Amino acid sequence: MQNLRETYLARISGAADQAALEEVRLAALGKKGEIS
Repeated sequence: MQNLRETYLARISGAADQAALEEVRLAALGKKGEIS
């Protein structure tokens, strides 16, 4: 779980714009996301 947290924190920090941040959100919380 800690590894997953660190991975997503890095992805969020590296998001260049709002669209990239939305992609991170969907990858984590979307219908087929890693967390949901």
